[in-house]
Amino acid sequence: MDIFLLAAAAYALVWLLLIFRAGMFQWFWGSILLWLAAGFWGAQLLPGIWGITAAGPLYVPHLYLTVASLFFFVNCWQKAPEGSYWLADEKHVAVGLFAVSNMLMTLAFFVLSAMVWYHYPTTTTAFALPAMLEFYALKPVYWFALQFVLMAVFYLHRTVIMEQPTHWFGLRQLKAGFLLALLCEAATVLAIMLEVNRT
Repeated sequence: MDIFLLAAAAYALVWLLLIFRAGMFQWFWGSILLWLAAGFWGAQLLPGIWGITAAGPLYVPHLYLTVASLFFFVNCWQKAPEGSYWLADEKHVAVGLFAVSNMLMTLAFFVLSAMVWYHYPTTTTAFALPAMLEFYALKPVYWFALQFVLMAVFYLHRTVIMEQPTHWFGLRQLKAGFLLALLCEAATVLAIMLEVNRT
């Protein structure tokens, strides 16, 4: 069994269970429906290679969870009355940290992809695009590790440094989280590129 597939399955099961226990059923069922849609749609495009029973759609649970987290941001994300903070669900802090970190990492990945695409085609981008595919979809354990780091940074910043509730998110904190995600993703993609060049 592929260790990356096992990591993706464990990631999906843990977060889907926590989302379900938090009562965020729109997010939960939205993620499941997106996975099913990816399987059925992929089976039409690549019959016999991609489909609902194939392993391919299981490697990107973070994609489904990010898109479906729009329900979280609609239902559980609000601006504080004083306007300087955004508040997530205070009863389910881990789920809030997960949603925010996943969204920031996805935005950072889109920015990184746009930067690479803008400079395409060059020698570097020819290696960068496959490395980005490996980072996001083929070996998603890198994504999971970086997301855990970002969640831990958010938690420590808010509770230890600022001594405030964990479900508070300031604009500067979100900007710093986005920048951290962008730098970490760029460094990871660069490391994958260097590793491929050495082999």
